[in-house]
Amino acid sequence: MVFSEKNLYFKYTWEKNIQFLPISRNLELTCGSQQPVNFNLKVQPPFSINRENFELLPGKSSNVRVDFDPSHKSNRVSGELAGKITVVHQDHPYR
Repeated sequence: MVFSEKNLYFKYTWEKNIQFLPISRNLELTCGSQQPVNFNLKVQPPFSINRENFELLPGKSSNVRVDFDPSHKSNRVSGELAGKITVVHQDHPYR
């Protein structure tokens, strides 16, 4: 599996009386193997994805939208949150 970006960065700046809105980034996934791949993507809050199940043919690509919910950290103190996208291949023991 080849990802269009190794890391996705989300930056949120709090403003008084402005509602928290999710921040989105698009990620392209490309099948880098000689065989079709079937897999699921998993993330943990405050991150979410718009699609979990994928089936890609060799050399083909698909997109997934990754969202970050800034309301998860509502104390308005600067900080960093790290998350991972886990790829779970169907009928394969590795993640």
